Amino acid sequence: MRFAFRLLIAVVVTLGLLAGTASAQDQTNKMVPLFQSPNSRINSDLAFWGNYAFQGYYEGGSAPVGDSGVRIFDISTPAAPLEIKDFKCDGQQNDPILWDGNGNGIPDLMLLADDRTMENPACGAARATDAAGQRFDAKPSGWEGVRVFTMSDNPANPFANIQQVDTVYTDCGAHTITLWPEFADDANNPRLLAYVSSYPLRPGPTCGDTEYLNTSNPYDEDPGSPNNPLHGVIQTVEVPLNDPAASHELTPAGQLPISYPGDPDGQIDWSERDPSLSPPAFEPGAVACHDIVVDVKHRLAGGACAEQGQVWRIGARAARRRRRTSRGRGTRAVGPTRRVACSSPTWMGIS
Repeated sequence: MRFAFRLLIAVVVTLGLLAGTASAQDQTNKMVPLFQSPNSRINSDLAFWGNYAFQGYYEGGSAPVGDSGVRIFDISTPAAPLEIKDFKCDGQQNDPILWDGNGNGIPDLMLLADDRTMENPACGAARATDAAGQRFDAKPSGWEGVRVFTMSDNPANPFANIQQVDTVYTDCGAHTITLWPEFADDANNPRLLAYVSSYPLRPGPTCGDTEYLNTSNPYDEDPGSPNNPLHGVIQTVEVPLNDPAASHELTPAGQLPISYPGDPDGQIDWSERDPSLSPPAFEPGAVACHDIVVDVKHRLAGGACAEQGQVWRIGARAARRRRRTSRGRGTRAVGPTRRVACSSPTWMGIS
């Protein structure tokens, strides 16, 4: 029953997003603002579970240590949410994923995405700098990726204790992370999959036109993979629910290749959109995704993939099916639904 409830949440959220897209010309269609809580920071993504909303935020710029974290709200009274905790953990974007392992209605597991190179994975770590103290995103020994936390879930005092239990390094960091819950109730190995969207806008320790060749990063579990200066994959993090401290990247099976069918040069050149996004401060280009949303019931995923909007069918076996792509303001079909070869027997359903 608990799993069915999760499916309903995913479908409702997805349908809401699709409805919002259809009425993009009327941005207030059927929406009435009830509450605002500014915090003078860059606010990223929201995650909801039961009566709780988690708002990731971060401080941009060149500060050596940023004021970043997650604000937790009790939203049982939607017109008057109550902030019950401001959990500090520096990282960009701090996009959250939540899970309720014991089914009491209060999440007890959280994942946070980070795509700013840090000196080490700790929440209190400084941002990576060079010998002169300047920002150094490509620092070969730096860390970026996904942080894993357990949270206390006493209904009388939820989230009193939030503890980082593991971190998973991912190439090009983790801009946004998306939950796929298919195996959460597996009898032998209950687990979550998190799909990591990331890209080389700025270089990273193992991310970029030359940096991808770095095989000496101390946190990288699979040195030299993906072997691609444009990145070219969605990465997958597996979180064992019986032991979140054993979280890890699924590789190579979980490195899911992407492409831009019909695109003239098959990649996004950042400077085409904005001349200021040019080398050497920024990378020449990428093949990557910025964000993914899933419709669990219908086994569909939609990706904002920098150069294109794409919709995929999540198969139980074989490969990914790209159904339609969208580039710019126009939408076009790419012929009939077709299969695209993948590096594993399944896509977004790795068993």
